[in-house]
Amino acid sequence: MGIYFLVTLIGSLILPLEEIAKRGSKKGNVEEWDMVLSGLIISVSLSMYLAAGLDFRRRRSPAFAMGLYLASIFVFISGCAFVIWAMRANRFFLNCRAYSV
Repeated sequence: MGIYFLVTLIGSLILPLEEIAKRGSKKGNVEEWDMVLSGLIISVSLSMYLAAGLDFRRRRSPAFAMGLYLASIFVFISGCAFVIWAMRANRFFLNCRAYSV
């Protein structure tokens, strides 16, 4: 969560404020399938936090090697950096009300 917060903070500093406000606002011309897909993505994203919290509390997952943790953090940060770059380069990238940085 800390890494996600830092990536979001850095992304909000890189992207122009008016672009962030425009991406976060409701749009009237959103297709119905896009609304359903956005709701599904949000539901799955929130359920990951619930599953991670329950797994941490019950300690059911095996321990992984530190290299795997570091590699996954690198891949996560690289993916987020790519999305932020794409949002900066293309003003229509993820131009949906469900997605914002």
